[in-house]
Amino acid sequence: MFNKISSPKKSVFVAEQIMKNIENKTFKIGDLLPTEQVIADEIGVSRASVREAMAALELAGIVERKAGHGTIVISNLSVSKAQAIRLLQENSGSVEAAEARSVIEPGIAILACERMTPGDFVVLESFVSNMQAASQRKDIDAYIESDFNFHSYLAKCSKNPVLETTMDQYLLLMRHQLWKFIKSKCLDYEGESIQIHMDILKALKKKDPSEITRQFKLHFDAINKKLVWEENTP
Repeated sequence: MFNKISSPKKSVFVAEQIMKNIENKTFKIGDLLPTEQVIADEIGVSRASVREAMAALELAGIVERKAGHGTIVISNLSVSKAQAIRLLQENSGSVEAAEARSVIEPGIAILACERMTPGDFVVLESFVSNMQAASQRKDIDAYIESDFNFHSYLAKCSKNPVLETTMDQYLLLMRHQLWKFIKSKCLDYEGESIQIHMDILKALKKKDPSEITRQFKLHFDAINKKLVWEENTP
């Protein structure tokens, strides 16, 4: 059904493989696509690459993801296929950046909490307040900007320029159109995300490494849950 990866841009290759199967009628309009794990295993890529490809295909109007059901083919227009590839070529790396952050950010936060001043906590609290206000207004741009400011500033509190630069590079990838689209799909549920940020702040104030790690795990688990709309997917 799917060929093994042979392109340096993994998400582009995944999208091309899915669209090839739509073109040759393996998947027809109205059909449910295989789960992201099945696609990832057959092609030989991470689930992050599949998620990014799916987001581009959905944004281009080729598929539609329904919570608790799966991903359905809704179009096979060639113009939509070209749009999906262009989106991935211009915006690739957003989902993988989120995955990378989940690995390094807990360590950054543990280092930062030992070096933060009372004023730093005030700044971080202001960003969470801005997130809450933006969520209430359904202002996705302001929400994302405040969220990024929170995480960028936390990295600065580590007083380590390498970690600060690394975090800013990840956040830059997540400013792309695809990530904005992903966030817009779940903005109604951001009350949970705001609470997690508040809980991260509490853990930072306690300087408790195990609690900091636990809160960041909850944070990124929530993000991954929003990225996966398949029934019975862990």
